[in-house]
Amino acid sequence: MNEKKYVLGAMLVFTIMLTSLASANISNTCCCPLLELTTDKGVYEIGETVDFIVTNNGEETIEFGVTYYIYDKNGNHVASLGINGIFDLEPGESDEIGFWTQKDKYGNQVMPGEYTVVGEFATGNGVIYDTATFRITFSSGTP
Repeated sequence: MNEKKYVLGAMLVFTIMLTSLASANISNTCCCPLLELTTDKGVYEIGETVDFIVTNNGEETIEFGVTYYIYDKNGNHVASLGINGIFDLEPGESDEIGFWTQKDKYGNQVMPGEYTVVGEFATGNGVIYDTATFRITFSSGTP
């Protein structure tokens, strides 16, 4: 008989914990700023500058610093770009913040292929990450 009391008590405590966590998550999700990273195009010719666009999809202004990491389709680190300055975006606002000249970490032109840029956005509330994928192709005049 005592076993049933303990099981019921444990279930009640577990239910209260889940309810509290669900309430906390709902109240926090409405005000967390979200940063989205995109590029100005999906396909670039070899040697063409890749522009990075950042959009604030949150509900409040966010201030941040940013570093970009570029990887090839095999996950190899190709380049890193630390963008100097502190930026702020209003809700719904987008801005071009940084670009890549298609040079690897040694200063060489990268090969055509698929690349992913990871944006690491340092805010006063922690770090936000987002990614964008794009392709580099040979120029249309190249056979």
